[in-house]
Amino acid sequence: MGQYAVTDKTVNEAIAGGGLLVVAQWEAKDGEADRVADILSRFLPEAQRETGAKLFLISRAKDNPSQFLFYELFRDEAAFKAHQESAHFKTYISGQALPLLETREVAKSGRMLHASSYVTSTGGDGTSRNGPARRRLSRNAQRTFA
Repeated sequence: MGQYAVTDKTVNEAIAGGGLLVVAQWEAKDGEADRVADILSRFLPEAQRETGAKLFLISRAKDNPSQFLFYELFRDEAAFKAHQESAHFKTYISGQALPLLETREVAKSGRMLHASSYVTSTGGDGTSRNGPARRRLSRNAQRTFA
């Protein structure tokens, strides 16, 4: 699975002004993880091009490659609804990926603080290396996900 990150702006630029934060964790059924990763590799570029998607990241667990973590920031609830109603969501997620999952957990938050409250530095690949956002993740998530 390739590097999944917004490439045309920094994380700080993407999260400036806040928005609707969606965090999801998937676990693929036995033997289906590589198929899920392939589906996500086709889905992600289209999701990142959505006008209402400010940030869209997907990570695959190092210790358990059947687990996937999604970190999505949308401009607002309307942008999130448009995302779920898009042709690429219906094709890749609803139509192809969801039947391959053992579990799917999704959490939404309508409030996100200013970027400086979350990210103190980013790596060259645009991912957070330290700062409050990383510390807020469970210790297991910090060890497991890239």
